[in-house]
Amino acid sequence: MNTLTAANRRHRLGCLGLALVLVGILSYFLFFYRFPSTRDLPWLNLLIIGLGVAFAWKGFRAGRPQAPAWRPGLRSLLFFVSLSLSGLFVYYIFYLSYQIPPPSAVTTSLKTPAGFVLRNHQNRPVALSDFRGRPLIISFYRGHW
Repeated sequence: MNTLTAANRRHRLGCLGLALVLVGILSYFLFFYRFPSTRDLPWLNLLIIGLGVAFAWKGFRAGRPQAPAWRPGLRSLLFFVSLSLSGLFVYYIFYLSYQIPPPSAVTTSLKTPAGFVLRNHQNRPVALSDFRGRPLIISFYRGHW
């Protein structure tokens, strides 16, 4: 009976680890991306995911000392799924989200931008042609405000 409850405890640690990893990943896309302090460097999500991987590791390693560590089973599956999801999240946040697509053929062929009219902070129309002959930087912000 004691070995059954110890095995259940080990599996619970692995399940808790995987659940924390999933909460850390999903909470970034559902909530934390809205705030600049957690969107650009998701420190809170990384903390939650790190705790999840630590619990999954603890559940993976909490076996009998004479048993091989890498034998297949639920403990190893929970740990490796947690570790894989964590790696994919870190890859997405720190590599894929910084990749800018190359300019298309249309944007590289443009010499002069097409004319347009926008409203300024005083709700007056401002046309691109108003700045003809003067240096002008046009910046379109990407992100949340």
